[in-house]
Amino acid sequence: MKKIYVFLIGILVLGLASCSTDDSTTNATKSAQVALNASINTGSTRVTESDKDNVFTTAWGTGDALSVSFADDTSNPMSLNWKASNDFIGEVTDTQAQQFAKGDSIYGFNYNTNSNITLGSPFSASVDFTGQNGACDNIAKYDLMYGKGDPSKIVSFNHQICVLRLDFNDTQLSGTITDASFSFTSSNNQSLFANKADYTFNSTTHNADLSTTDASSLTLSNPSIAITNGQTSVYLAVPARTSVSGTLAIKLTCTSGTYTKNITLTDKNFPSATVQTKIITSLEKGISVGDYVYSDGTWGSNEKDSNGNEAIGVLISDSLSQEEKDAGATHGYVMSLTEVKPNDIWGPKEGAAALPSPLKNYKLGEDTQDFNSGYDGTYKDLNLGTDSNYPAWEAAYNYNTTSPLTNFPKATGWYLPTAGQWSKALKVSEIISSISKTNQYNNPINNGYYNGYWTSTTIYETEDNDLGNAAIGFYQSQPTLYKSGKDDKTKSVRAVFAF
Repeated sequence: MKKIYVFLIGILVLGLASCSTDDSTTNATKSAQVALNASINTGSTRVTESDKDNVFTTAWGTGDALSVSFADDTSNPMSLNWKASNDFIGEVTDTQAQQFAKGDSIYGFNYNTNSNITLGSPFSASVDFTGQNGACDNIAKYDLMYGKGDPSKIVSFNHQICVLRLDFNDTQLSGTITDASFSFTSSNNQSLFANKADYTFNSTTHNADLSTTDASSLTLSNPSIAITNGQTSVYLAVPARTSVSGTLAIKLTCTSGTYTKNITLTDKNFPSATVQTKIITSLEKGISVGDYVYSDGTWGSNEKDSNGNEAIGVLISDSLSQEEKDAGATHGYVMSLTEVKPNDIWGPKEGAAALPSPLKNYKLGEDTQDFNSGYDGTYKDLNLGTDSNYPAWEAAYNYNTTSPLTNFPKATGWYLPTAGQWSKALKVSEIISSISKTNQYNNPINNGYYNGYWTSTTIYETEDNDLGNAAIGFYQSQPTLYKSGKDDKTKSVRAVFAF
């Protein structure tokens, strides 16, 4: 069988072709083995960081493979077992081997069964940019490379993506980064991030025609990035971009807390095959779930701040509904540490008319998906907080008088929490502790049930069943959400606000 081997001599010297004719045959259908000289071009993104001086090295990984086609036969790509682990030796026909020997141009790109690179036609591929964990060695999963040239010489492969490396340097940071999110607000309709990028290559250039499914944000998947002396680096794979302008909002959660930083980009280019770096210092200590919130608009880990001011609430969630984001809230939901007793019902008892439109009916088990009804019913779509027919709503709304939010300029104001917000609160130890300390209305009732708290969420199983016309409360003995008739007069109210 004819075997043709083309050996890599070096990237700065000419490659020389040699061949042997062991078991020579003229049968064109017989397969031959060909070794491809595939080099990775300099200025790479497949980075193995040697130090903090922007010095990077690159090499093929043992799991890397190549998909290769001849320029004049794009409908028939060669075998897909060109592995770096066996020096990119592939099975080809004798006819293809002869094309190799005489230097007919080939084209190809890399892939890996463990990567986020998907093969398309011989000259197309896709990169799924989701699932990144921020580690340096994770970049290889997204590092699409394309090469073309004379297979009797060196075929140079060029990187199609860019790497954004964020170098954090702040003595506040310690331990390990366990969560990180990055959102970009463009000022010129040019995105930074993408969920997916599709590349179509051609025979005239190393670069590809690129189309992207853009994304406004990127959240790391299960990161575990060590911090040493307040320093660490996060690596993000992005498609090549030009003239990017806007604000990059960074949020890190690590052992020492949550930190934020906004960075302004002005006509910033992200060329393929490059590593773009940014040093980030002076991060702002953010609020974390479980932090106490004080009336002066600050927060901390103690029930009293350094001036002796008592906390007015606890952050129960650092996520928000889109409606409240649109209204200007950015941090999350705060639940009060004290309560008021409405001394009356949640609202009217029976019938479809008893549910104020446009509040939504939830089925039991789906109630924890509700994060909107309290805000919608109090501020956005209805005014139940000022309607005496809905005493629980009114009690929560009037908490604005007891604990005014004048130092929270983007706050919604207090309102009756949803079942979804309560489900978040029940995971926060400070809330559970404050319930046991302050709930003076927790007298046992039938079957070991305890009085609980009203929420804004409504559940209907049938319109004529009082127990189906239910708000959600929870057991005091073992806090959990349950349904209760809306004319129950024994329940208390906690209030929440978004800011």
